[in-house]
Amino acid sequence: MNVALCNPPDALVDVLRGYATLCPIRTLQFPNTLSFHQVHEFLLNHILLHPFFISYPPSPQYQQQFWKWTLAHLESMPMEEDDEIDYRLYHHHVSLVSRSTTSYAMGFIPPLPSYFTYFWRQGGGPDFESATLLESRTTIESGTTGLKTWGASLVLAQFLTVYSDLVRGKRLLELGSGAGLLGIIAANIQLMDSSACESIYLTDVNPEVLARCAENLSLPCNKSSSHPSIKTVHLDWTDSLDPIGIASVHDLLEEASPDVILGADVVYDPGIIPSLVEILRLALEHQGRTALIALTERNQDTLAQFIQAARMSLCVEQLQVTLADTRMFWGISDFGDSIPDQIVKVFQLSTRPDRPGIE
Repeated sequence: MNVALCNPPDALVDVLRGYATLCPIRTLQFPNTLSFHQVHEFLLNHILLHPFFISYPPSPQYQQQFWKWTLAHLESMPMEEDDEIDYRLYHHHVSLVSRSTTSYAMGFIPPLPSYFTYFWRQGGGPDFESATLLESRTTIESGTTGLKTWGASLVLAQFLTVYSDLVRGKRLLELGSGAGLLGIIAANIQLMDSSACESIYLTDVNPEVLARCAENLSLPCNKSSSHPSIKTVHLDWTDSLDPIGIASVHDLLEEASPDVILGADVVYDPGIIPSLVEILRLALEHQGRTALIALTERNQDTLAQFIQAARMSLCVEQLQVTLADTRMFWGISDFGDSIPDQIVKVFQLSTRPDRPGIE
């Protein structure tokens, strides 16, 4: 996807990125230091009328809040004699309000799924890369938390964009793919060098999550739609501890033969730790393999249990991750006002030296 930003001021880019990831309005900063004309034309042509946001818009509920906020600021800006707010901005906002009023008249309407688009600069260049996903706007939808992107995924995603050699030219296996952000970004990085495209396996236990992930991967606006070897696969971690189910785990690991295993927000309950650790142990049996696991520290005891269990069979090292741009991917409202890299811990796991892996 190319929004063709043409190097506008960072303040305008920040508004666009906030809009695209449905950032809470209170966290957005209106670019009051710029001229009315510059701000108005950017909002009109790069957001409201841009073909991309027409095809992959934020939810109507969010748009209503955003354009109310935007119009209030535009109306208060100093204007030249021939400046005026384009009627299409007002018309769009009124149509959203009308739609919202009709919905509430019919009863309470929960937040609807929405497109989220994450922008980042790859390799320090001026152009933006992007990943677009249809995500849930509630914590749990259809009995699963996997239909939205969580903070640890965003931190690990940024980590991968900075240290792209970790995934470029590597066979990848993700545990708990969710809506597919890491897979889309990994595919994007690999496609920057056609000779560096290796297989990417995105796994999850929930069929609905896998279906949503596959849909997001195949969106025409995402480069992942043209990746030659990316797939979604069902994987139940508990099969690793089941005498019968273990065969399917071995089959998948043999087929995927991953160099790097990825996982984000996968330690959400103490009960899943034994099966997760066993999956990691099996996946890392071969020498030279590594796992990158990003975990949000919601409960210190649960995190400590995972580390202790993993260290019984694996080498576990916490990486020092400092995000130069803590809002690179925006959309990280589950962190509140905290700094993401102080809450999310990124661990590198590998075979222990005293437990030689398979050649």
